[in-house]
Amino acid sequence: MRNELLVTALAALLFTAQAEAQRQRSEALEITRATALKGALRDVPREDIEEALRGSPDMSVNYALDALGVATGVFDQATSLSRLGEAGVFAALAFFASTRGPETWPAIFGWMPREDAPSPKEANSLFHTLLVDAVRTSLPTHHVTVELTERGHEALGIRGPGCGPCEFGSHMSYGPSPGKVRAPAILGRYPAYRWGGDRAMGTFWGYPLIEGLTLEERLLFFRDLSSHLPSWAYIYLPPHDMLLEFPLMFNEGEPLYFIEPAAAENG
Repeated sequence: MRNELLVTALAALLFTAQAEAQRQRSEALEITRATALKGALRDVPREDIEEALRGSPDMSVNYALDALGVATGVFDQATSLSRLGEAGVFAALAFFASTRGPETWPAIFGWMPREDAPSPKEANSLFHTLLVDAVRTSLPTHHVTVELTERGHEALGIRGPGCGPCEFGSHMSYGPSPGKVRAPAILGRYPAYRWGGDRAMGTFWGYPLIEGLTLEERLLFFRDLSSHLPSWAYIYLPPHDMLLEFPLMFNEGEPLYFIEPAAAENG
């Protein structure tokens, strides 16, 4: 009996420790922990952001992130974040700038419920259709067609403002079929098909990482693209010369930062 109680107590402690560790991670980090992008990614401590905001009195971290979204073109509303505060938040996040490896390219992660498709092959086809439709909806002033590249890979040809023409592609469209897994705990651990379990799976290339577009135009494209995808799909943006100096994720049009959640968010 004593041994059984000890095992039960240890199991409870382990469960509590695991739950506590999960509560202390941002949604962005929780999602990437379930993919191949695990290496250098971590959350920025909130105290680092708070320290960076000392140049903006009465500015909370959450409001500062909204303001940072305005500064980078992700949001549209006005902001009172000072230039000093804005620079400080960027600096606190910019340690990711030296990150290289699988985090080098934008990618799409997804956990499609297995009930949505009878097989991995059909799931891949469905996700490809969802992605093509989302790109077209995100670029209403452009003409988007499905084409083959010189290597024989399927990509999207884009013609319109800033593109004459451009290509948009994802290794998802010709890579291996998605794996069968459980979705991350933060999504409910339902049976799913996963994209993002392999390093190249879902990687984007081409538009909007092209010359002639502004940072704001690139970020708005990825934001809009995510808003037209299902809730189980996440877009990951790495530190990049044509993007930001720190990683960012989008889900349903909302930016997700790699910043430790506040106590209230931890439940």
